[in-house]
Amino acid sequence: MLDIPVFSNGDLVGTISFETTKVQRNWDDEDISFARTISDIISLAITSQRRYEAEKKLEYKSELLSAMALCTEKFLLSKSINEMFIETYEIMGKATKVDHLYYYEKDFATNSISQKFKWSKEGVTLQITELQKFIPENLAEIISQAKNKKILKGITRKMKDSFFKELLMANEIKSILILPLFIKDEFSGFIGFDD
Repeated sequence: MLDIPVFSNGDLVGTISFETTKVQRNWDDEDISFARTISDIISLAITSQRRYEAEKKLEYKSELLSAMALCTEKFLLSKSINEMFIETYEIMGKATKVDHLYYYEKDFATNSISQKFKWSKEGVTLQITELQKFIPENLAEIISQAKNKKILKGITRKMKDSFFKELLMANEIKSILILPLFIKDEFSGFIGFDD
C-alpha cells in the first residue's frame, strides 16, 4: 500500500491510497513521484473549487449590498408604504434569489395579523391558499421568536406539527426566513422570505 497525503492551503484534506491485492509490490521512486503528482493535482482542484465558491459568495454578498443600498434609497423616497413595497420587493426578491417575499402586519385593534403585500419570482405561483387574517395562536412559532426578538428560519418538513406548518405545506413552501418587525419595541408584523 502507498498512501499520499492531500493538502490544501497547508491543511490535510485527505489521502490517496494506492493498493495491490494480488501481489506484494515494492513501491519505487517513480511510483511515489507519480502518486505525489496526482496528490498535487487533486490539491489544486480542491483549492480552485474553494476559490470559486468563495468568489461566488463574494459576488452574492455584493449583489445583496447593492440591493440594500438601492432599497434604502427607495424606502426614504417612497411616498407610501404600498409604493415602498412595489419598488423594493422585486429588488430584494431577485437579490436574495427567493421564490416569495411578503409583509404581514399586526392590526392592534383586532390583534390579528394579515398579509399586506407579497411578491413572487417569475414562474412561481403567487398564492395557493386563500388569504386570511391570523390570530397570534396560528403563528405561534413566529410570535414565540418575536418575543425574544429573534428571527425564525427553518425547513418546513422538519418543523413540529402545527397550524403554521400545515399552512406552509399547503402553499408548497420548503423553507422560510421570517424577520419580525417592531415599532417602539412592540411586535408589529414581519417580513418573510421562502422557497
